[in-house]
Amino acid sequence: MSIFKKLGQFLKISPDHDRYAHWVQVKCDHCGEIIRARIDLRHQLSREYKPNSDDYSYICRKTIIGKGPCFRPIEMTLIFTSKLKVIDRQIQGGQFVDD
Repeated sequence: MSIFKKLGQFLKISPDHDRYAHWVQVKCDHCGEIIRARIDLRHQLSREYKPNSDDYSYICRKTIIGKGPCFRPIEMTLIFTSKLKVIDRQIQGGQFVDD
């Protein structure tokens, strides 16, 4: 094995261990398909300030569509603390599948 292949394998980041990602699994209410979706914690969150306070949280709204057979959209909303921990989640058209 060449040194470049060994170096590439050493530096390769597993998708499950990406520190800038939050993974969710949802199940479509219509067809039952399990869909795994990635939320990019750097680019897909919007900051929401609390009234009369300097405290804030983050919100992510995401539409997920599976690979088939029904292609129905699943709408989800996740609320994160300022330290990026999920404190609330809502979904329409599907159910969250806990790992």
